[in-house]
Amino acid sequence: MSKEVLELVRTQGNSAFRSITKELYLNHSGQKNKTDISNILKPYPDLLEHEILQVLMDSKFSSTQEESGNKNMLSLVANLIVLGQSSKIQDAVFESEASSYFKLGHTRVNFRAIPKALLRKSKDNEIKEIKEKKGAIISKLNELYLRQYAYLQKDSYELGFKNYLTLYELTQDHESSDLIEHAKEFIRDTEYISKDLLSWYLDKKMDIKLKNADSENLFYLINSFELKKALPKLNTHSLAKKILDKNKIELPAVIKFDTEKRGGHVLGSIPYIYEPGVEMIVSTNLLGSVFDYESFLEAFACCLSYSFTNRDDYFEYAHLRNNTLVE
Repeated sequence: MSKEVLELVRTQGNSAFRSITKELYLNHSGQKNKTDISNILKPYPDLLEHEILQVLMDSKFSSTQEESGNKNMLSLVANLIVLGQSSKIQDAVFESEASSYFKLGHTRVNFRAIPKALLRKSKDNEIKEIKEKKGAIISKLNELYLRQYAYLQKDSYELGFKNYLTLYELTQDHESSDLIEHAKEFIRDTEYISKDLLSWYLDKKMDIKLKNADSENLFYLINSFELKKALPKLNTHSLAKKILDKNKIELPAVIKFDTEKRGGHVLGSIPYIYEPGVEMIVSTNLLGSVFDYESFLEAFACCLSYSFTNRDDYFEYAHLRNNTLVE
């Protein structure tokens, strides 16, 4: 790989990556409904050239570390290129998700807070009302998703790939067939739960037969009753401190916690890596269930994985990681 291309991806990639990370954080945490990804990417026309991606794909390496770093940059550049073509649609999706509300009795419910509303409603007619109003918003979002997918397919083909799935598999470093086999294995291993436990709980707790249950019913069931009662309300600071103290971990970096309640705040916990080895943020919006713990532990672990990053590492080793390895 030429030094010019390497330096271009490192400098412009770093700047674009940080700007988009900040934009996503502000939107997902409910601080900003409208995103401006299309304008964020305008200063980087050279980075979004198809030739840059081809250079990365054709590069030769003298070490596995160089190869790993190149894969990270390849994934970033490919995703930025396809995002650049549909960025206005993505902006519209984020705005719609963050700013869409509907009335439920005397309460205004934000689209992103629908799971929280579902946990407060156990009667079938109440759940149906939420689903109907949710469906009206989703139908608008689906139009945007379909338009965006058309762009992803077209741009992937122009980049030299058969379709978007082929590009996705390359950048994520896995085969979709592997995921299908893992899913089948999971279903086989947990089949007894659906046949016995799940059927019993749905029938006894919610008066619903398994064959009639949908995703909203299962969400309510799993995040309520015994599981919910077994866990106290999550205190992110306290749990994080207990984890660090128990494992005698001294952080060289700062992990901040944003737990402010805002309209449009995505439920669960999401990590944002502003500066590896220096500062990270975990943005949390509590649902009031076992899901709070699941998502927080995953987000906090992600930040921990970046906390010990060498601050002097090149961009592709410090900021970019294979998602599978992080998880």
